[in-house]
Parts: sequence; structure tokens; C-alpha cells
Amino acid sequence: MVGADYEPYNLPIHVRFSKAISHFYRIKGGDTAGNQAAAAYIAQLADIIREKAVDLWIDCGNTVSATVNAQARRVIEHQTRTTCFVLGMTDARHFEDRNEFLRFTAGLGLPVPEIHPVTSRDEIHRVLNGAQGQERYLLRAPDETAETWLATKFPRRTVSQTYREVSRIEISKSMPWRLEQNVERMTKYTTFSIIVNGSVKAFVANSLSESDGYQALDSASVMNQALLRFVRDLASRQGNGFSMHLNIDFGVDERVAETGVERNILLIGGYLSSLTPSPNGMYREKGRLHSECRYDWDQDVSMPSPRSTGIYCFGQDLHQRVLSPVKQLLTFRIGLIQCLKDIITFVNHAIFWHDDVCDFTNPVPFWWSYQIYCPCGWWWLCSSDRKEDDGRLGPLHP
Repeated sequence: MVGADYEPYNLPIHVRFSKAISHFYRIKGGDTAGNQAAAAYIAQLADIIREKAVDLWIDCGNTVSATVNAQARRVIEHQTRTTCFVLGMTDARHFEDRNEFLRFTAGLGLPVPEIHPVTSRDEIHRVLNGAQGQERYLLRAPDETAETWLATKFPRRTVSQTYREVSRIEISKSMPWRLEQNVERMTKYTTFSIIVNGSVKAFVANSLSESDGYQALDSASVMNQALLRFVRDLASRQGNGFSMHLNIDFGVDERVAETGVERNILLIGGYLSSLTPSPNGMYREKGRLHSECRYDWDQDVSMPSPRSTGIYCFGQDLHQRVLSPVKQLLTFRIGLIQCLKDIITFVNHAIFWHDDVCDFTNPVPFWWSYQIYCPCGWWWLCSSDRKEDDGRLGPLHP
């Protein structure tokens, strides 16, 4: 197995020390936004593949856009016989960002959150009045990202507050705003799939109710099967050229009806990667969730067995469950009981769960991450008087 990745400022990443990697190449650069940078990335990738006579190229990161990787696939397939496990140009554009993904899936008839382009205050009131207080919305300016905290929430507590807030908005037909259904209160799940030629070969789902780890849902549960059906439906519609790692986030909207509790499942995000950023900007590998799998012959999909343990990140868990609670306890922001609960959770994870990098048969990557990579990365940030990572150093976490 050959590995290749960016190593900004010549700081080796932990992956190059893995026993699973026979040879590692450092890709020069780090930003493929420009045409020249993208061309240089593709040229380096093609050179590595030709030099090592690579049979299969799998993109396992998220530092390069789907479009650039699609261009790389076209070049590599033209110059070599290598099989590329990335999307082609036709499909890649649908996964460039969340808004494009939601437009694409909505066009397929799959359920997504409501998104209303609005060009006037009257249109905002029309949508809010039509919902009759049953829905919550986020109003985003044309240049705003998907970050919830940047958006204005509607409706407000009272009708007068809602009208007053809407009256302050400067909106025009030339630059429509977006009124989106707020998914904050929904129960959220995330799924990870391996798709080959439009067929789901491996699948795992877990709840996002906890931000400190990943515990796979029971593969036989109703929710797991429902989420799998959505992913299979999406994949099967794309045809034979659709091969990728796919991460889709779902929101489940629960409402009380006359017949009981209704659960509506919505697609709220999609990503082309087996590595995704956590809320604090660190990165976590999800592939370990498939370490203990069973094969479902009826569905032709490999899924984790009921014996699979949870996956957690030692460094992030240590910060969130030990260091931060102790600091909050000492500053009287939380009580002793809450602090002890967090510490006990950390101990349970350390004993019964698996770290996303640590492997006793392959210990060097974990050691390098916490003894060399992270300390050197933080030293570089501090010595260069930077308040936060500007992205060039890469994730300061394995």
C-alpha cells in the first residue's frame, strides 16, 4: 500500500509511520483552489501512480475538492490502467458544498429540509405564516455559510418581534436570501458508506446526540434500515460510474399526530470523505467502525456486528471530558457531580472503546501524533503569533 498526502511545513504526519504503508509520498503544495495548484497536484498524483504501478487509487481525505479529484481521475484513467475510487466530473459537482448537495437530492425526490429563496419581506412572512408556527427557520444572507450561528432565527417569540426583525432586513430581488428549515432540534444521525458502481457495499450509521464518539446503530434496527434505504436509493440512481466514500447526515423530525409519533427523515448534508472535521476543527477517522463487520447477504451490504465497540478520540475526549470540566469546576461554572460524570465517561471510553488511531499492533502513529506532531504544530502556531490554525498546517490532530 502506498500513501500520499500534504505535509505542510515539512512536518511529517502520523500516517506515514503506519505499518500498513509500504511507501509514503509527500505532495507539495497544500491549496488546490487555483488552476496551477490543481494541475500540480494532479501531475504529482499521476507521477506517483505511474512510478509505483498502482492498481487502485482511493481518495481518503477532504483537503482536495471533488472537482479537482474528478479531473485527476480523468487524467489518471487516460494515462494508466489504474482504477480510481473517486467520482467522475458528472457527479462531482453535486458534492461541492451542502447547498448543491441538497438541491441535487431534492431533484431526485429525496426528502430534504425546506429551502425557500426569498426576494422580499412579504415572501418571508408568507412562508412563516404558512408554517403556522409548526416549523423553525434560519434566514441566511446570499454570502452566508451553513453555520447556524450566522443565521437569523424565525419566528421570534412574539409576532411583533418577528415583524420587527424582518423589517430590519435589507433584501432585494437581485440577491435573494435563503429561508431554511432549522434542523437544530432534530435528532441527528450520520452514515458512512462505501459505494462501488452505484451499489452500497459497506454501511454504518450512528447517532450524533453525543459529540465525543461514535457508536454504531444496531444493523437490524428500524432506524438503521431506514437510513440504509435512503443511501441505497441515492446510490442506485447514479449508475455504474458512482464509486466513492459517502458521508450523509440525516435529521429525524418527530411530531405527535393522532396516530402516534411520526418520524420524518431528512437528508441534511453530504460529504465525499472518510475523514470529516469535528466541531472544533480536528479530524477523526471513521474507517475503524468497520473493523468488526458482519455480512448481510439479503442486502448485500457489510455492516458492523452487534459486538462492535464505540470509537472515540483520546485527545479530544481528554480535553472535553477531563481538562475542560476540571477547569469549569475550579471556576464554579459547573458542579462536582457533572464534572465526575464527564470523567467517568472518559474512563469508560478509555477502557471499553477503541481510539480512532491507537492500535497496539501498530503503535507508532498514535505515539507520533501526541508526542511529536501535535506539540510541534502548537509550537509553530504559538511561535508565529497566530491565534488559530490558518489551515495550512493541516489538522493538529490525527
